[in-house]
Amino acid sequence: MKAAVSAMGYDKSSIDILIVQLATLLRNGVAVSMSTRRAEFISLREIIDEIGVDVARFIFLMRRLDSHLDFDIEVAKSTLTSKESAEETVLAAT
Repeated sequence: MKAAVSAMGYDKSSIDILIVQLATLLRNGVAVSMSTRRAEFISLREIIDEIGVDVARFIFLMRRLDSHLDFDIEVAKSTLTSKESAEETVLAAT
């Protein structure tokens, strides 16, 4: 990527490349099977609609980029319905 940026005439230091781990999406502890070929997937928008933007943002940001994340939607939703604090909700979902 840096070579491509440089070939286009830009400074190669203007791009930062971050290597990240994927997140495993779970529902009730079971991995959600997704396939882009069959158009079976759950979008980030759907996750945000289910649990809220603040909880989703915090869960994704509390992990290092190079660490794996098992994200259980049902755990996050169940704690939200009991009106716990945002911190307790996030900690229970991870």
